[in-house]
Amino acid sequence: MEDFLAPLRQVRDDSVADGVRVHYWVGFTAATAPREDGDGWVIVLESSGEDGFYSLQGAADGLADALRSTPGEVRLAWRELPATVADREGWDGC
Repeated sequence: MEDFLAPLRQVRDDSVADGVRVHYWVGFTAATAPREDGDGWVIVLESSGEDGFYSLQGAADGLADALRSTPGEVRLAWRELPATVADREGWDGC
């Protein structure tokens, strides 16, 4: 996983729960934390731009490549969260 996170910029945010690291790259963020049972990681990829599908597809491809190169057993579960609509009140279109 560190190979995947290395080129990303880590975001320091006091509102993030203890043990969670948030990294940013153009178009997406990756939040990572050890699983509660200590057996693996929880990784959440989120879009941070209008081209959400392509950003997340690139992030998922990069993560899959990093996991393939990881020695030992790797289990990957994919869960797509429901789409949401952003509140556009006060949005100036730029």
